[in-house]
Amino acid sequence: MSPEQWLSAGHQLAGALDDAVSGRGGVVLVSGPVGAGKTELLRRLAAQARDRGARVVRVVASRSGRTAPLGIVRQLLAAAGAAPAGDPARAAHQDIMAALSADRPGAPLVVSVDDVHHADAESLAFLSYLARRIRHPPVLVVLTESVSERLLSPQFRAELLSQPHTRQLRLGLLSRDAAAAVLRERLGDPVADRVVDAYLEASGGNPRLLAALVEDRDAADGPAPGLVPGPVAGAAFGDAVLLCLHRSTASLVKLARALAVLDETTPPAVLAELLNQDLWSTIRATNAATEAGLIEAGRFRHPRAREAVLDGMLPEERLGLHRRAADVLHRADASVVAVARQLVAARPGPDDDGRDWIVPVLLDAAGRALDTDELGFALDCLAVADACCTGDEQRAAVRALQVGAQWRLDPQRSRPWLPELVAAARRGLLDGTAVLRLVSALMWFGAVDDALELLDRVPAEPGQGEFGTVMARYSSAAQLFYLFPGAVSRCTGPGAPDAARETYRQAAAIVEYLTGPPSEQQLAMAERILRQSKLGTDSLGPIWISVEVLLRAEHTDRAAYWCDALLAETEHRRLPVWSALFGVIRAMISYRQGELDDAAGHTRRAMALLPPPGWGVMVGLPLSLLVRLAVHEGALDEAAGHLRVPVPDLMFDTPAGLFYRRARGYYHLARGDQRAAAADFDACRSLCLAWDRDVPGFLPWRLDAAQLHLAAQQPERARQLALEQLELLGEHNQRTRGMTLRVLAAASEPAERPAILKDAVEALRAGDDRHELADALAHLVQALREVGEHNQARLTLRMSSRLAGADRADPGAVPRPLDGLSEAELRVATLVAQGLTNREIAGRLSITVSTVEQHLTRIYKKLGVRGRSGLSVALERDTA
Repeated sequence: MSPEQWLSAGHQLAGALDDAVSGRGGVVLVSGPVGAGKTELLRRLAAQARDRGARVVRVVASRSGRTAPLGIVRQLLAAAGAAPAGDPARAAHQDIMAALSADRPGAPLVVSVDDVHHADAESLAFLSYLARRIRHPPVLVVLTESVSERLLSPQFRAELLSQPHTRQLRLGLLSRDAAAAVLRERLGDPVADRVVDAYLEASGGNPRLLAALVEDRDAADGPAPGLVPGPVAGAAFGDAVLLCLHRSTASLVKLARALAVLDETTPPAVLAELLNQDLWSTIRATNAATEAGLIEAGRFRHPRAREAVLDGMLPEERLGLHRRAADVLHRADASVVAVARQLVAARPGPDDDGRDWIVPVLLDAAGRALDTDELGFALDCLAVADACCTGDEQRAAVRALQVGAQWRLDPQRSRPWLPELVAAARRGLLDGTAVLRLVSALMWFGAVDDALELLDRVPAEPGQGEFGTVMARYSSAAQLFYLFPGAVSRCTGPGAPDAARETYRQAAAIVEYLTGPPSEQQLAMAERILRQSKLGTDSLGPIWISVEVLLRAEHTDRAAYWCDALLAETEHRRLPVWSALFGVIRAMISYRQGELDDAAGHTRRAMALLPPPGWGVMVGLPLSLLVRLAVHEGALDEAAGHLRVPVPDLMFDTPAGLFYRRARGYYHLARGDQRAAAADFDACRSLCLAWDRDVPGFLPWRLDAAQLHLAAQQPERARQLALEQLELLGEHNQRTRGMTLRVLAAASEPAERPAILKDAVEALRAGDDRHELADALAHLVQALREVGEHNQARLTLRMSSRLAGADRADPGAVPRPLDGLSEAELRVATLVAQGLTNREIAGRLSITVSTVEQHLTRIYKKLGVRGRSGLSVALERDTA
């Protein structure tokens, strides 16, 4: 409805009032959907009529009054405070009119009947009789009706509109301009223009609903109403929705309740069956709700409207309607998810005879919900299915899905059900997919024996065949061997079952390949898996392993890229366990990049998402990081606290346990307990060799042992281990190379240390570990001082602060010449100071000779010197 339409309706009513005051009676029928403003027009008319000395009698018809004969007539008389002589049913027209205007004879009379479509037949006959005989007396009769369902008697309507002194006004919903005008009046111009579309969408243009939204906005807590963005649908809006419904018809109320229960677009035929009425009545009621702005495309425009309708129902009414909706939707072959939502709301039990379809539907819906990460809905479906189970096979299927759903929230919640499921699998009550997922859960908590037993029992899936079953077993076995390397010999040795031995050997071979020294082919495969795989229950293992492959190759930048993408996905999908897993591997990446604060933040967030008991045998990963970080900070009491967290014994049979031992070894070393440190480091060595994972990017145990020997004043043994470590390094292991060279330098003669440490610095710069780089630079400064190279030591110290981001110079200090050099220029200048030629500098920095020359040109210009001799003088002056 536009402002012009509203003004026109008001002007026409004012004109009809003028006619009545002048002695010309008339009738006005105001038509429109519920909430369109008909009652407000009557209120304004009544105020105008009283101002002009007219007698005003207002009544409202209701659904409950349709069964009482002459209900409107009785209301009119009661409102007038008078009664006609005799029974109203037999009273003459003149008697009633005299009674209505008894106190002020001859004064204009305005009679209004709101919602006349609810009037009883006898009252409509009276109103029709009155309409035919008031052309000349000063009487104005104004009636309002809701036209959406054409409820008013066609005969009454025809007779009324056939009178020459009857006019009809039609009201509609608010247009955008009209809604904006209303909002400007309440909220002011800038706010109204900004939020009008949102208000129009929520209210559908229904004036009553729009006004309620503004009322709720004014009452909202928080910022000043003028600053609250968009509509705030609260109590007033809910009350307005219910008022619109209860001022309409019983069929519209029934429809609203059905739509609230269904909460999705439903075909009219299905809706009609649910309402137990004919199709055309359903269509008319739907049109009425749409024209009133309550619904759009068969659904409530605003969720608060649905909530208000549901709140207005008795609990038993809601349960009954949900139950009936489930039956109707099931018969109509609706989606299993739609049926399941009704079942979850209806909460059926095992005594629902004749409804053997309930559990299969709920299981199917729960599986689909897990695929779309609707974990809450999946668990709700499974809880109802559990209550309705009628046999062991159904209960086992329910329990298997419950474990899968709970595992994504907190694996510890699913642990109590595992023994029951293992027993069900032994009895053949689980399908192949359920058995394989049970194997994954068992691995998580270290139940290797049960996992291996069930791997031999995996049944073939329908249509999958023997090959598919073997491949599924192969994939699960590979993940088991990756997590528990010690299980390989048990499954591939002479005592292993012949039928499964070949499958296990192939699984062991792929694990050996993935955990061996990184190759270009291996890295390409890892990137391909990360690009092509959709994160899910079955792909989690391969994706995790692929990120670890990149990390072992010390491609921390690529590992960080993929891990960040996976973290963003798991957070968007609200999967706390997966977020925790990728959060801890992201912490490992940050740790290896020397970003220790970031590593600590990622680890603590991961532990907040998943408390220690939920990590199972993987708990060693976050705990090892927390211990190493605390040791770096010198917070040994904090590290001890992390080491007191209970861990499962079976964790020590996994790589996570290996990292935990290593971290604990460094804690003991920091405390000066070399014996305890040696025990942990020696255990790491033994396991790496026994598992055939002697890969530097995985765990460089020789480096750890060398540092232990240095602490024990055994430099020769430390040097030997460092040299062995260098022999095993590949082209990708620059970070480990730099760390090993730093240890080698510490185990070497003072005169040899600067050259070794310079190589360490270059390797660590390529390895992208800021913390280790800063450490190596600090050692280089000390080594240069020990051999008397004080100028180079000071220059290296300056470079250390620049490259490690630790420059904390006083802002008020006088700038020094080298402060104007870029990082690349400072690096070239440092090597010049060491006496290297341009070609040697190019080789050291992996750049061209031409690039070196260009850097030197800019350096000379910035420092205001000519040639290398002038540069040497400037460097000496700057570092003095």
